[in-house]
Amino acid sequence: MKRARLSECGCCGSPDQTFIYNVRHRGVYRRLCTACVLKNHPGSFCPICFEVYENPPPPPERAICLNCPSISHLSCVVRTTSKLPPRYQCPPCSNPNFSFFDISKKIQGVNSELTVIEGKGAIDGDTAKQLVAAAQIAVGSMNKAVELSRVEAEKKVREAVTARKKAKEALERLANLSSKEKIEPKLLVSTTQSSLEKRGQNEVFRVQNNGESVKSGGEKEMNVPPSVTRQ
Repeated sequence: MKRARLSECGCCGSPDQTFIYNVRHRGVYRRLCTACVLKNHPGSFCPICFEVYENPPPPPERAICLNCPSISHLSCVVRTTSKLPPRYQCPPCSNPNFSFFDISKKIQGVNSELTVIEGKGAIDGDTAKQLVAAAQIAVGSMNKAVELSRVEAEKKVREAVTARKKAKEALERLANLSSKEKIEPKLLVSTTQSSLEKRGQNEVFRVQNNGESVKSGGEKEMNVPPSVTRQ
């Protein structure tokens, strides 16, 4: 990421250098402003009191927005509307002009409930809750990302160990095959040489027998063909 964009929201492009969070959203690491963190995690908090859920409230205690996944406390809805509408819509969906973390308020006089940010506006009770909610969501998101990274790393380590074991076994099989290929030609050459030597000895013996006759007294006499007369 370029340094020039580190202080910008990766969703709306807001150049808010004061509150930018690192968030893992839908498998992608992004840098989001407070408003975009809340906007992109509608089911993670109550849009009225801005309490971040560890677990969503049970059905009898919640009101689900008709237009988005936002989940509100039923008690918060009843407190603000006196009763639950038959077709409930959360504040962002019911009000087209709604905006999360709107601190562009005109500061009139001194108000102890406002925290002034020079050049930006003021933070009141509601925007402070939104700021805390966005921070909690961002921290939870990154904690989950760390856990997923740990699980993925352990998986890759197991795969690497298995691959190394298979590679070692393959090398051992290759070494065994190579040693067998070296031994078998030696045995073949040795057997062939022995066979040739034996055949050569038999051939010499046969020639000698054809050229000589052995007398009973042990004397040798040359065989003379019948067609040759003695001189």
